[in-house]
Amino acid sequence: MMTIGLFLSFSARINRAQYWLATVTLYALMSGLFAMFTDAHARISRVFLAAAGVMFLAICYSKLSISAKRFHDRGKSGWAALFLFAPAPILIASELMQNELLGLLGKMFSLGIEIWFLVELGFLRGDVGPNRFGPDPLARHSPTTHAES
Repeated sequence: MMTIGLFLSFSARINRAQYWLATVTLYALMSGLFAMFTDAHARISRVFLAAAGVMFLAICYSKLSISAKRFHDRGKSGWAALFLFAPAPILIASELMQNELLGLLGKMFSLGIEIWFLVELGFLRGDVGPNRFGPDPLARHSPTTHAES
């Protein structure tokens, strides 16, 4: 899969190696973005904050995209990638209500989803052969197939 499609497209399938490459790339970008905000001496302008916000949204979009394609490889709907956002209402409510117990429950729920994603998308093999989302990304084309074309 082409690099731009890896990060932007929601269709097709990707194998574990592509998933890990894309995930590590996104986490490196996110770490760099957070590092810019932790510099206590930096004066942050509104333009910079807006640009960082747009970059954060682009990273979230890409994370959903690669997760959806990996779910496709496992024979599951890409909509399952939206479970990443399931803890958000709990965490937001805990902040608004200043409720530490609710915040702890939200963080535990978030951790559980992250562990599920790690196992499901990062370690388990995808469907062997084609499935309803496309051909197996690990399938090798036989030389006779190209010669007959």
